[in-house]
Amino acid sequence: MRRHRLLLPLLVLAVASAASSVAARAPFACAPGGPATSLPFCRQSLPLRSRARDLVARLTRAEKVRLLVNNAAGVPRLGVAGYEWWSEALHGVSDTGPGVRFGGAFPGATAFPQVIGTAASFNASLWELIGRVRGKLPVTWYPQDYLQKAPMTNMAMRANPAKGYPGRTYRFYTGPTIHPFGHGLSYTKFTHTLAHAPAQLSVRLSGHHATTASSLNASTHLGRVAADVRVSHARCEGLSILVHVDVKNVGDRDGAHTVLVYASPPAAAVAAHSAPARQLVAFEKVHVTAGGVARVKMGLDVCHGLSVADRDGVRRIPVGEHSLTIGELTHSVTLGVEQLGV
Repeated sequence: MRRHRLLLPLLVLAVASAASSVAARAPFACAPGGPATSLPFCRQSLPLRSRARDLVARLTRAEKVRLLVNNAAGVPRLGVAGYEWWSEALHGVSDTGPGVRFGGAFPGATAFPQVIGTAASFNASLWELIGRVRGKLPVTWYPQDYLQKAPMTNMAMRANPAKGYPGRTYRFYTGPTIHPFGHGLSYTKFTHTLAHAPAQLSVRLSGHHATTASSLNASTHLGRVAADVRVSHARCEGLSILVHVDVKNVGDRDGAHTVLVYASPPAAAVAAHSAPARQLVAFEKVHVTAGGVARVKMGLDVCHGLSVADRDGVRRIPVGEHSLTIGELTHSVTLGVEQLGV
């Protein structure tokens, strides 16, 4: 009892110290009263890529170097706090690394056996239950014969039908799967309705490229003509596609859902540049009550998400009809080039 009386004042002192340190914490960069609220990287109306580019441009070389390690140092003059990135989440959020500490409102988190341990259980229903809790698959589950067609000595991404090579990852592999990339299970069911998305968009050219038709490239492959614009010739600032999706929970219980947006370039670009058949360009997680509807708003960076790399590694924006896939929805956006001068 006496020991408890001695520990109580120490506990009160520790709590008071922690509370005072939280109260004295400097505001985040973009929070009201923060040091950077007027700077472009704090403007939520700008695309994320533009905001990130603005922030990085303001960093000195020394500040960039200090941000490359797991215990990234802060940048007080911009209101950027230090951050410990080292955490371990191969099988759920864990406090193994110094970047995660449980306590207070978050006393713990669900952790599962690592993949090799779960597989050793030979329990298929266990995998299904884990999938329901964890959300979307970040990999593709291939059938067994895939291993015979894609040896470990060949790490090429693009498929080579002439040699029977199927390609790797969901971006290039189009064969049968056990579970596709992005597959997920849930205790409830969601539907999607497209609330807003443009049907066409013009790509503006930058600088002297705006007055020359040579910026519009055309290549022919197997009789298909693919027109495109180099990303370096385009005005990428603010070039984005705004997509609004209404997510409805049609089940009888609340649940969280991740909206995935895939983009597929024009068929001519796939043939001419061996471009990916599709690629994930945006995602957003939303919690929807049973029977409720939530609107998800996303901005798709055209220069980043809708461009492809040609065989020389040059990124190009294909001109023509791009297809956006969101769950059961498909929407077409036609990209054109703003009228060129002569």
